[in-house]
Amino acid sequence: MQPALYYPYIHIRSESWLKATLLCVPAVKRIVPDHYTPEDDAAIMPYVRISGPNGPLLQAVPAATNGAMAAQGRLLSAFQANEAAIVERYSREKSPTPDEYWVHDAKFNYELLAFLESRNLAWRSQHSRPFGSRSWYALHPKLGSAVMTALGLSIARDEELDIVTDSGAYHEALLTSDEGSIIDALLRDAPPHAAGPLDRQQALGELVFALSGINLKAIRPEHIPELQSTPGFREFQDALRRAAAAVDPLSSPKSYQEQLQREAAAIVKAWRDTQVSLVSELKSVLPEQAKGVAPPLITALLTGVGANPIVVGVGVGVGLFTHAARIGRRALRSRNQFLSRVEGHQDEFLRFQFPLGLPH
Repeated sequence: MQPALYYPYIHIRSESWLKATLLCVPAVKRIVPDHYTPEDDAAIMPYVRISGPNGPLLQAVPAATNGAMAAQGRLLSAFQANEAAIVERYSREKSPTPDEYWVHDAKFNYELLAFLESRNLAWRSQHSRPFGSRSWYALHPKLGSAVMTALGLSIARDEELDIVTDSGAYHEALLTSDEGSIIDALLRDAPPHAAGPLDRQQALGELVFALSGINLKAIRPEHIPELQSTPGFREFQDALRRAAAAVDPLSSPKSYQEQLQREAAAIVKAWRDTQVSLVSELKSVLPEQAKGVAPPLITALLTGVGANPIVVGVGVGVGLFTHAARIGRRALRSRNQFLSRVEGHQDEFLRFQFPLGLPH
């Protein structure tokens, strides 16, 4: 289970997105320029301090790695070899007004930046949605995406990471999945790059949590490492991986969303069916005086989440625990056990205070 590289931003736009991602991958890494400290919202800061099986939940990787600088050097050579066409398509005069795409100045290879600035392909600009106090250069959105794609792909390769993008209002996909195809994507009106496997898994994970009714606002950051340490975490990843493989990334946007919705709904249905069948089976073997035990308590006994041993003293009896242990072992083999554990870690006060969770 490897971390995911957050692309293309430094700051996390949505805590709910981060929680959903961390319930699908063990850690999130972000590209942070040297000599810059992220100016995170208070809600995001705990994720930098809290560690899971793979270190801090939110980690930094430098923007100026040897691999990243070399990748931008190769991009510069490609720009120089196709200078006339690049300037014709992507100069400031051909870019949207007002500016729409910005890159932190410290993310650039400065030879690349000097070339871009001298050809009026990059210019100093004030970001319209700034996070923190930084200096920005604006570019044509497609040209800016080319620069960030070269940076992201090189860091992901060097760090052996998959890339995941924010699915909220600031979502941006890689221009291409292959560095050698960046110039082709710029000079030819190629179709948008298809979502990668991790993007599909991440989108499925978010949908699963939404459809299950689990309120991510009610999951505390400090509970995430415990959830990641359960056997069900890997099983849940496997379930998402298998479901994502059934989604065609080249289909139309409408069809793509319909496929994601269908696969996510199937995972949630399997989880709910498992809960119902196990509760029914357990009730069938309970002593008569325990038939009134609430389903949430039975589910807690089956999943090991929030079970209260005091029920032994109120008539449920040792037999309940004997049967719960026997059936519970079978439940642990379910790929959907992880969802039960996540559900059990919800803070009840927060769940009712924020019934819809935290929006993007």
